[in-house]
Amino acid sequence: MASVTTLPCFQPEGVVLKIKSLALAAAVALLAAHGTASAVTLLANPTANNGGSAGWGVFFNLQAAAGQVVTITDLATASNAAAGGAFSIEVFTRSGTALGVALLFTDAGPRYFGTGAAPLQTFSDANLSLVAGDVRGAPFTPGGGFFSSRALTGSLTYSVSPVPEPATWAFMAFGLAGLMAWRRRSS
Repeated sequence: MASVTTLPCFQPEGVVLKIKSLALAAAVALLAAHGTASAVTLLANPTANNGGSAGWGVFFNLQAAAGQVVTITDLATASNAAAGGAFSIEVFTRSGTALGVALLFTDAGPRYFGTGAAPLQTFSDANLSLVAGDVRGAPFTPGGGFFSSRALTGSLTYSVSPVPEPATWAFMAFGLAGLMAWRRRSS
């Protein structure tokens, strides 16, 4: 499985080219298609049965499916802030076989779903898996309460784009080289 990350993309918007080569046209189409992504929402627990205080952290891992580039665009979660009240979350990540995510609730405490027993809950779809972790009363320190298994309440919205295979990259490079040669001849 690939780790969750962001890959810069090129999408030629509003560019009009007179293309005289099928290979060149295909390469430009592949470049444009690579830049497109669709929004998807992965649901975690719909309800919370427990909560903590401001300064607590919720931990989980994210893992993208092989051949996918996933970019998280939105997070919906619950807190113990007053109804309609604002709260802040600091997001920390670490890379590895999966992307480790820590959400530090700064103005209000997290609301989460907890069973208190193994196994950790997994929420997944065809592109992304979220493996629930734990909640800590003093994150990033050896002290504080440690509560496991605890799961994020809410959802993640993300976009997904396929990672081009090496043959696709070669085809795009061939098309770009052809475009450069064509432009040089026309100048």
